[in-house]
Amino acid sequence: MEKRAKSNPAWFVNNIQNGVDNNSYWFMSEDDFLELKEICEEVLEISILTISIKIHICYIMVRETIEKKDYR
Repeated sequence: MEKRAKSNPAWFVNNIQNGVDNNSYWFMSEDDFLELKEICEEVLEISILTISIKIHICYIMVRETIEKKDYR
């Protein structure tokens, strides 16, 4: 996610500013906003999924460690 989040300025330069990064004001259409919104939602969805997977893996590792040591 971090890499994609840092890519946001590049998205504006490539998709709105015709490749020109000159700190000027640029027009964004409603379609541009909707496209950016979809990209952001996709990134958030992937991030949530990644976090869920990491939590599940951690849970499995802890459970296996406890079972091996028989802490119960």
